[in-house]
Amino acid sequence: MNIIYQFLNLPIFGVISNELDKLNKVIIGEINSAGPQILFFIMLLLVFALFGCGIGFLIENKKRNKEASKILKRSLIGILAGFVVCLAGWAVWVAIIAR
Repeated sequence: MNIIYQFLNLPIFGVISNELDKLNKVIIGEINSAGPQILFFIMLLLVFALFGCGIGFLIENKKRNKEASKILKRSLIGILAGFVVCLAGWAVWVAIIAR
């Protein structure tokens, strides 16, 4: 037990621990300050995915490819649900900041 305690108290482990602590604070601070931008970027990607999936669904539906249409329809519903959840998260974030 005493050997392990001395091993963990070596200066190099203290330095690594301090650096990891600083890095953690920087990352968390940047994520907290960039929250709305991250959510907006995710929403933008989901909008592009909605357009792409919708166009694919329309093309496959015209070709009467029922299996592909079914898969694209489910994907479209999932992406739309993700967009709605992301929009709600962004609205909550803005409401919290506005207080």
